[in-house]
Amino acid sequence: MVNEIACYSKGDIKIKQEYSPKWQGYLTVDDKYFSVGGNKKLILTATDSSGDLIHLEIFDQVEQHRVDEFFGFIERHLKYPLIAITTDLDEMLEKSISKQYGNKVLHQKCLKHAMDAIDRIIQLKQKRKKL
Repeated sequence: MVNEIACYSKGDIKIKQEYSPKWQGYLTVDDKYFSVGGNKKLILTATDSSGDLIHLEIFDQVEQHRVDEFFGFIERHLKYPLIAITTDLDEMLEKSISKQYGNKVLHQKCLKHAMDAIDRIIQLKQKRKKL
């Protein structure tokens, strides 16, 4: 029954063709690691600033070339009108963006992730609690 219903699901390319979404060109890419039966997996999501989910992929193995292919798919197959992209501090994402787009698009790292990293280093929250 699940497989039968899944046949009616539309992929990223089909959704773009049928619905012609009005993408704004400001992309947020996020990565989340999760475990299935003790096996570590990665999910990458690309969301337009309009709120539309552009593309997502689940990876069994976290490899640079797979992340590169993720961005390649967005550019080549979805023809996403990229103006700027925001990511967390993941180095693989940064390498892929640099390889795929060079200096053609703006790349901003998420300020929340940066502030969280700084807090972990200097332990500001813990010091505030003590004071």
